[in-house]
Amino acid sequence: MCIQLPCHNFNSLSQRLHVDLRRAGHEVTVELDIHDDFTREAVALFSPDLVIAPFLKRPIPADVWRGTLWLIVHPGMDAGPVWAWAEFPMRPARKSSLYRHEVTQAAVACVFEAIEPPAVSASGNPVAGDGRSTAPPHGRPWRACRERPMSAPAGPGTPLAQ
Repeated sequence: MCIQLPCHNFNSLSQRLHVDLRRAGHEVTVELDIHDDFTREAVALFSPDLVIAPFLKRPIPADVWRGTLWLIVHPGMDAGPVWAWAEFPMRPARKSSLYRHEVTQAAVACVFEAIEPPAVSASGNPVAGDGRSTAPPHGRPWRACRERPMSAPAGPGTPLAQ
C-alpha cells in the first residue's frame, strides 16, 4: 500500500511508523506538514492510498482530506470514527518518556490493527473471533502501489536522479 506520513517533526512516533510500515512491505513517504500548499502538493505528487498523520499540530485542508483517506494517530479523543485503540499501564515517568515508549508502541500497534486485513481461513472466510471486517474501514480494497520513477530505492550514498 502507498502510505504518506505528514509530520511537523520526524519524532519517535513518525520514525517508528516509517520503519515498521516499510518493513511490512508498504511504500512510505515522509513529508513535512508545515503549510497547506506543501501538503496539497505532497499528496498530489505521491497519490497515496492512505495518509497516516501522527500527532497533527494543525488542521488538514478540507480539499485534501476529502480526496484522500486519512488516519489520524492521536493519543486522545478526536473527531471521526475510531479504527483502533489501546490501553497500557502508566509507569512513573516523565510525559516525554511515556510518549517515546508506551504511547509510541501502542500507537504503532493500533495503526497496524487499523490497516491490516483480518485473519482468514484457508477457505477465505474471516477467522471466528477476529472481530474485524474483511474490508478496510473505508470499504474499498487496498491497492498495490503503482510503479513510478520516484519510488526507486535510495539510501545513504545513493546519488539522486537528475
